[in-house]
Amino acid sequence: MLATLLDFVRTMMVLSVCLGCASCAIRNEYPPDWPLLAQMKPDCSKIAGAYKERGARLEGLSDKFFGDMGSSRDYIEISYSPDSVEVISFGRGQPSWVKKFTRQDGNFSCVNGRVELSFSRGCRVCPGATYENLKASLVKADDGSLIVQTEGVGAYLAFFIIPAASTYNTWDRYFPR
Repeated sequence: MLATLLDFVRTMMVLSVCLGCASCAIRNEYPPDWPLLAQMKPDCSKIAGAYKERGARLEGLSDKFFGDMGSSRDYIEISYSPDSVEVISFGRGQPSWVKKFTRQDGNFSCVNGRVELSFSRGCRVCPGATYENLKASLVKADDGSLIVQTEGVGAYLAFFIIPAASTYNTWDRYFPR
């Protein structure tokens, strides 16, 4: 029994060394078939609204702001004031998660008509440990959908053994509720 355990540990250590420098970089361009981005007021107030949880890509809007949360989300509400943005995730018609971004905390700004939010998140359902620092730029498209450009840097420890890192720049589109 001890020999089997030691063989397993050795195998995991070799695998860790072989994959220890695992990393990836993902960069997506704005899809040409998506609508043009709307010209926003300088105060960014058009961003406020309710948006469907699932959009044109795989990641749900709640997952983007709160990390992987399972499947019990329906929509997100975004409220805007000149000093803050609040994101509320709703599941079964009830608010389930709230995140507030403020100018005072330095994690919210309005830049050239785009709402810029900075935050960190983990993964609640991943097999291992994850931590990501993200910057999300939110803007409305001409058709009223919410366009989110996300730039992220992540560190991962898959199965609590294999270290990895990633950088990415992705575009997501979410439709009005």
